[in-house]
Amino acid sequence: MRCNIYEEQLQSAELFGKPVLYTEKQVPREAVPEGWHCYDLCGGERQPTRPTELVDRSPWLRIGAVLSPAPLKRAATVARQIKDSFHPHGELLDLAGFCEKHHLECPTDPRKFILRPASSQEAGLFYSLTDPEEEAAAGTIGHVRLDFASGRLHHSWWPHNDDQFNTPEFKAALQEFMDEVLVRGPLQSEAAMRQWCYGYPEGEIGQDCVGFVAETEGYRFCLHCTTMTGDYGYVYCYDLNQQRLAMDAQTTEEGMTMGGMI
Repeated sequence: MRCNIYEEQLQSAELFGKPVLYTEKQVPREAVPEGWHCYDLCGGERQPTRPTELVDRSPWLRIGAVLSPAPLKRAATVARQIKDSFHPHGELLDLAGFCEKHHLECPTDPRKFILRPASSQEAGLFYSLTDPEEEAAAGTIGHVRLDFASGRLHHSWWPHNDDQFNTPEFKAALQEFMDEVLVRGPLQSEAAMRQWCYGYPEGEIGQDCVGFVAETEGYRFCLHCTTMTGDYGYVYCYDLNQQRLAMDAQTTEEGMTMGGMI
């Protein structure tokens, strides 16, 4: 289970003499605000429920995570021993309350596009439709094909619906989306893509593939990631306004058909 650090309450605590927020849930690192730090607390083999060391991230013997406005270890240090320096308090605070208590400026979510794992019902959004009428009704703008050949990200644009929905507004939105997932998301590297896939198994859309969805008021971006080296990734793009127009037209047509039958 993952923690929304901007909406949920976390446990106030002290670690290495510094105030922190603690949660047993996982904290998505891409959600951590600029200038803040997030670490995992791990137990030992003899005492798996007692925090013994602080690491950047670990899937093994993980107890919880701490969010801190100050660094708690050197970047080059793999793990820092906690010993008796972790002291949870009974107080629950949201991020704004924590910042107010410690006279800090409250940060905002650095993400404009919040990726969520796809549901099983959305799996079809990550593949090309073959029926032109379905393509038009879906408002498919096009898709970006991705690969990490030679360790670098390569991409190419494939238009749909005769490229008629590929407006300047969409191009600007797609550029913003790509810029963000290249810096904070799965497209930072091939290793990052695999890590995202392994971290969100509930988003599986096919063998060795995991899908992520981000939406704005006008567009839906469906990022198709893979764990297989050499396989392509994709970003399928949809115009939500075109979808609404298609739905309205279908409703009107059905109403006229029903009216003619009466």
